Amino acid sequence: MSWSLLDTKLKEITKIKVTVVPTGLEVTVVSTGLEFTVVSTGLEVTVVSTGLEVTVVSTGLEVTVVSTGLEVTVVSTGLEVTVVSTGLEFTVVSTGLEVTVVSTGLEVRVVSTGLEVTVVSAGLAVTVVSTGLEVTVVSTGLEVTVVSTGLEVTVVSTGLEVTVVSTGLEVTVVSTGLAVTVVSTGLEVTVESTGLAVTVVSTGLEVTVISTGLEVTVVSTGLEVTVVSTGLEVTVVSTGLEVRVVSTGLEVTVVSTGLEVTVVSTGLEVTVVSTGLEVTVVSTGLEVTVVSTGLEVTVVSTGLEVTVVSTVLEVTVVSTGLEVTVVSTGLEVTVVSTGLEVTVVTTGLEVTVVSTGLEVTVVSTGLEVTVVTTGLEVTVVSTGLEVTVVSTGLEVTVVSTGLEVTVVSTGLEVTVVSTGLEVTVVSTGLEVTVVSTGLEVTVVSTGLAVTVVSTGLEVIVVSTGLEVTVVSTGLEVTVVSTGLAVTVVSTGLEVTVVSTGLEVTVVSTGLEFTVVSTGLEVTVVSTGLEVTVVSTGLAVTVVSTGLEVTVVSTGLEVTVVSTGLEVTVVTTGLEVTVVSTGLEVTVVSTGLEVTVVTTGLEVSVVSTGLEVTVVSTGLEVTVVSTGLEVTVVSTGLEVTVVSTGLEVTVVSTGLEVTVVSTGLEVTVVSTGLEVTVVSTGLEVTVVSTGLEVTVVSTGLEVTVVSTGLEVTVVSTGLEVTVVSTGLEVTVVSTGLEVTVVSTGLEVTVVSTGLEVTVVSTGLEVTVVSTGLEVTVVSTGLEVTVVSTGLEVTVVSTGLEVTVVSTGLEVTVVSTGVDVTVVSTGLEVTVVSTGLEVIVVSTGLEVTVVSTGLEVTVVSTGLEVTVVSTGLEVTVVSTGLEVTVVSTGLEVTVVSTGLEVTVVSTGLEVTVVSTGLEVTVVSTGVSTGLAVTVVSTGLEVTVVSTGLEVTVVSTGLEVTVVSTGLEVTVVSTGLEVTVVSTGLEVTVVSTGLAVTVVSTGLEVTVVSTGLAVTVVSTGLEVTVVSTGLEVTVVSTGLEVTVVSTGLEVTVVSTGLEVTVVSAGLAVTVESTGLAVTVVSTGLEVTVVSERTTGWQLCHIFQ
Repeated sequence: MSWSLLDTKLKEITKIKVTVVPTGLEVTVVSTGLEFTVVSTGLEVTVVSTGLEVTVVSTGLEVTVVSTGLEVTVVSTGLEVTVVSTGLEFTVVSTGLEVTVVSTGLEVRVVSTGLEVTVVSAGLAVTVVSTGLEVTVVSTGLEVTVVSTGLEVTVVSTGLEVTVVSTGLEVTVVSTGLAVTVVSTGLEVTVESTGLAVTVVSTGLEVTVISTGLEVTVVSTGLEVTVVSTGLEVTVVSTGLEVRVVSTGLEVTVVSTGLEVTVVSTGLEVTVVSTGLEVTVVSTGLEVTVVSTGLEVTVVSTGLEVTVVSTVLEVTVVSTGLEVTVVSTGLEVTVVSTGLEVTVVTTGLEVTVVSTGLEVTVVSTGLEVTVVTTGLEVTVVSTGLEVTVVSTGLEVTVVSTGLEVTVVSTGLEVTVVSTGLEVTVVSTGLEVTVVSTGLEVTVVSTGLAVTVVSTGLEVIVVSTGLEVTVVSTGLEVTVVSTGLAVTVVSTGLEVTVVSTGLEVTVVSTGLEFTVVSTGLEVTVVSTGLEVTVVSTGLAVTVVSTGLEVTVVSTGLEVTVVSTGLEVTVVTTGLEVTVVSTGLEVTVVSTGLEVTVVTTGLEVSVVSTGLEVTVVSTGLEVTVVSTGLEVTVVSTGLEVTVVSTGLEVTVVSTGLEVTVVSTGLEVTVVSTGLEVTVVSTGLEVTVVSTGLEVTVVSTGLEVTVVSTGLEVTVVSTGLEVTVVSTGLEVTVVSTGLEVTVVSTGLEVTVVSTGLEVTVVSTGLEVTVVSTGLEVTVVSTGLEVTVVSTGLEVTVVSTGLEVTVVSTGLEVTVVSTGVDVTVVSTGLEVTVVSTGLEVIVVSTGLEVTVVSTGLEVTVVSTGLEVTVVSTGLEVTVVSTGLEVTVVSTGLEVTVVSTGLEVTVVSTGLEVTVVSTGLEVTVVSTGVSTGLAVTVVSTGLEVTVVSTGLEVTVVSTGLEVTVVSTGLEVTVVSTGLEVTVVSTGLEVTVVSTGLAVTVVSTGLEVTVVSTGLAVTVVSTGLEVTVVSTGLEVTVVSTGLEVTVVSTGLEVTVVSTGLEVTVVSAGLAVTVESTGLAVTVVSTGLEVTVVSERTTGWQLCHIFQ
């Protein structure tokens, strides 16, 4: 009976046959008639009736009604109202203090503004509207509705629906029905339900929900929220202080701004959003998501994915699942995980991560960050005070702006970026990278590569690894390294580098710079006042704009670029290069090569090495050399060269050029006024457009036709032909025929083979060959070919091409910057327009076509084919056939299997395969970032334009076609096929066949059965199946299927479809809003166009 009908009944009171209107103190009515009406203003009213209708209107203190009739209506403003009825309808309107209703009828309605309201009903519907203090409802009927602004509301119901709206202090609901809805602004709300759906909306202090139904929804702004549920879905939205959720269902969602949030779940998905103080999540399900801005967050999960977003003080995550993601701005974050991926983003004070998984990522701005991991990759980004990382995994990355950063790693790669005060890194891995703006940076590493970037005050690096790189703007930088490469970039005051490694690179704008190195290469770039380099290594490079530069080196190569006033270089190494715009440049070298480029006034070079090259626009240039080669290019006034070496080359547009040489070869190309050459060597070739050329030579025969600046030919062979318009051409040949046509700057040919042909318009071409045929066509800057094989063909328009081959056939066509080919196999073909291409092959056939920036191929297998226009492509293969076609940024393929095919235009593609066939097609520059495939099975095919695709498979066939954001497939079964344009698709399967076609947002399939087919354009589809066949076709919002039976078929265009089946066959076709099927029987078929939860329940009844 509706409220309008109640109003009609109240208006019909005057028409009732029996009417009692007393004004006395006590009124007692006992009636067995059909209808009676009592209107009383006395103190007490008692009515006992077995008739059909009872109407009581009273303003007295007490009203008692006992009726077995059909309808009972009580209107009272007295203190107490008591109604006991077994009739069909019951209506109480009271403003008194207490209202008590006991009814077994169908409908009960109570409207009260008094203090207490109690309703006990076994009927179908119970409605209570109260502004009093206490409301108690006990009902076994179908519907219970309570609207109260009083202090306490208690509802006990076994019916289908329970609805409570209360602004009072306490609300308690106990229900076994299907749906429970509570809306309360009171202090306490308690709900116990075994029904399907529970909804609680409360702004009170405490909310408690206990449910075994399918769906639980709690919205609360109160202090405490507690939810215990074994149903499928649990949703909690709370701004109160405490939230506790215990659930074994499939999905748990908690949104809270309160102080404490606790979630214990064994379901598939757990989502927590909280701004409260404490968040605790314990889950064994597949996915756990926590978003919190409170103080503490604790997550314990054994599921596949764990995601935590928190701005709280403390975050604790314990997970054995595959993925763990934590985003927190709180004080403390603790993560313990044995899963594959761990991601932590936090701005809190403390972060602790302990993981044995594959990937660990930490982003933190808090005070302390501690990471202990044995996984493959560790990434830490922190702006907090302290960061500590202990890892034995492959990659470690730390980014921190905090005070202290400590990294201890035995993995392959370590990267640290920090702006904090102290950074300490101890690593035995391969690569270490540190970027810091803090005060102190200390790196101790025995790995291969160490990189440090720091703007702090002090930087100390001690490394025995291969490469060390330091970038610092702080005051002091100290590097002690025995590794191969050391790089330092600093703008601080003092920089000290002591290294015995191979390479040392220093870039500094500070005041003082000291480098002591016994390594192979030393590079220094400085704008400070003083630069001092003492090196016994192979190569030294100094770039400085300061006042004074001093270099003392016994290494092989020394390079100095300086705009300061004075540059002094003393070296016994092989190569010395000086580029300076200062006033004075002095070089004393006994090494092999000396190169000086200067625009200053005076340049003095004294060298006993093999090669000396000077390029100067200054006034005076003086070179004294006893080495083999001397090259001087100068536009200054005077050039003087005294050399007893083998080769002297001078290119000058200045006024005077003087060359005195007793070596074998002297080449002078000059457009200046005077050229003087004195030589007792074998060959002298001078082509000059200048005014005067003087050559004195005792050499044998050289034929050179050149309009360029430099031509150098050294030949003991029969025929040498050089046609060049470039700057430098160098030919050293003992073979039969050598032909060089070049318009580039430098061409160098060393050949003992039968035929060598070089056509080049680039800057530098170097060919060293002992094979039968070598053909080089290049318009690039540098081409280097070293070959002992039968045939080598190089066509390049790029900057640098390097080919080292002992095999039969090598073909290189490149327009890129760097191409490096090292091959001992039979056939190697490289076509590249990119910047860098590196191919190392001992196999039979290697083909590389690249227009990207970097391509690296290392292969010992039979056939490797790489076609790339992207930035980076890395292929390491020992298998039979590897084919890579990529236009994206990064493609990495590591394969020992038979066939691997990768076609990618995306940003990152990583394939690790030991199986027979792997095919990856990704078009992801515009839409897809990363594709990762790890497979040991027979066939894996991935076609993706989405952002992330991850496939881990040991089965026979896996096929993924995706344009969505994330696709994750973990399969050990025979066949898995995924076609998705949605955001997230996750498939975990050990069965035979899984097929997923989705354009929706999220699709999750976990299957160990034989066949699973999902076609979805909706938002969320979740399938968990261990049975034989599961087919889902959905365009709706949510479809959840949990099945262990033989066949489950779901076709839905509605909002929600939930199927839990352990039987043989379940078929659902729905276009309505919600369809829920729980079946353990043989066959369940539901066909609905507008099936609601109610209609479905009637179907099952």
